[in-house]
Parts: sequence; C-alpha cells; structure tokens
Amino acid sequence: MIKAIGRFVLLAKSVIHARAIVFCIIGEAAIALPHMLALEKNRIMRTFKRKIRAALAAVIGLGTTTFLYAAYTSPSDIVCLFVRSAALESLPDGTLVEPSSSESERAMFLELQSQAKARIEKIFGAPRAHPIVAFFRESRTFWPLSVNNYGSSGAIGNTSCVIIGPKGQHVDVVAHELMHQELHERIGSWRMFTEVPVWFDEGVAMQVDFRPQYTLLKKAGSASNTGEIRALKSVRQFNHGNDEEITRHYTFAKTEVAQWLDNVGRYDLYKRFERIRAGEKFDVVVAR
Repeated sequence: MIKAIGRFVLLAKSVIHARAIVFCIIGEAAIALPHMLALEKNRIMRTFKRKIRAALAAVIGLGTTTFLYAAYTSPSDIVCLFVRSAALESLPDGTLVEPSSSESERAMFLELQSQAKARIEKIFGAPRAHPIVAFFRESRTFWPLSVNNYGSSGAIGNTSCVIIGPKGQHVDVVAHELMHQELHERIGSWRMFTEVPVWFDEGVAMQVDFRPQYTLLKKAGSASNTGEIRALKSVRQFNHGNDEEITRHYTFAKTEVAQWLDNVGRYDLYKRFERIRAGEKFDVVVAR
C-alpha cells in the first residue's frame, strides 16, 4: 500500500513537472510569437515593396519606351498631346498659329480650312471631325519633336490634331489631312488601328488631294496593277523606299480607292466607315 502511494506520488510529481515544462514552453512561445510575427511581417513587407518597386520600374520603363517609340514613328500623335502648350496663339475659331503670323496669313489659314471642308463635303458629304488645327512656319515650334513640313494628322486618346507646315499651306494638303481625321472620327481610333490598312487611309485622303504628281500616268503603271498596293498595310511598309517609290505608293493608293469608289459610290463611304466601327471586318466592307 505504501509502495503504491509512493508510485502515485512520483507519478503526480512527473505530471506536475511535465505541466510545468509545457507551461514554460507555452510562456516562452507567447513571448517569442509577437516578435516572430513582427519579423515575418517585416520580411513580407520588404518582399512586397521590392515587387512593387520592380513593377513600377517596369511600367515606367515600358511607358517611356512606348512614348519614345511613338515619338519616333508617329511624332504627330505625340504633338497632339502638347500642341496646346506650344508657343502658338489661338484664333477665334480655335485654329493655332505662330504669334508672328501676319493678319493676311491668319485670314489665309481660315480660308484654307473653309475650302478644304467644302471640297470634302462636295465629294463625300459634310465632314464631322473637329480636330485641333495648327499652322506653323518654324520647325523649332515643336522641338524636340520632328514634324512634317507639309502636313500631318495625329490622334491620341480623345485628342486629334492636324499640323500644317510651311510647305503644305494650300488646299490640297489641308483637305488631305482633314480627310484623315474624318476616318478617325467615324471609324474610331481603335478600329482604325486594328482594322484599317494604311494604303486605304492614304487612298481615301488622296481623293480630296488634287496634286498632279499623284495622278496615275501610263509610265507609272496602269489601273490594272494598282492592286499590289493592298499589301502595304503598315506605315512602315507604305513609307519604305525612295521619293519616287513613295510617290508611287500614294498614286496607286489613290487610284485603287478611286476604282473601288466607282463601284460602291462615293456617297456610301461614310456608311461603310460606320460598318467598320460597328465591328465588320475591313476586308468585307472594302471588298474588291
């Protein structure tokens, strides 16, 4: 009996000792756990911050690269972002001109736009686009961007613009660039980018551009072989070559679109723009 009691006492002491150890471990853990959690939280935050910084650097790098690429390949689009900040004055109708422009020049700029819009309306119907229009004589007006000394048309976001240089201050160039804007207005920038090839964009603009060097002559080819221009879908393809080759591209694009319009009707053009905007494929809407 005494031995049994002794064993029981030993067992009880063992249990008490074990419980003390457990409580000690739990106590130490309770003390260490907040510190461990704080360390883990700091580690996670450091990792998260590193990832955020890396992601921001990637976005900034991509944005900068995209901006520089756009500035190089399509400076007129970038000019549209800053045209209102350039050293230009605004006429009552919103046309931008250099401060040194004379009164006769300012009147001429307004008259050129009026004549160009009247030409577009006569051939295709009343234009709907209302881009910012700027006339300049000095290329440094848009420095450091390089702008075409004839004319260019750009669109970025909800901003669109036509920039007319010193060599393009006549109705043909102004009408040409305004017609580009009509395509963007009626088709939409995204559908223009994803669906409409450059040969068609330029070919339509050339319908209101009567400069004689872009009239198809027998020595430049015949109406039957202008279809090759349809292979030039990008700006890079269309503008590749020497001056003579690029002039031929514009001439062929003008003739190819003119032949297509003879079949479908010029006054149906705007309706076809709307079909492309609504989701129809370009090749279906502009089938040969």
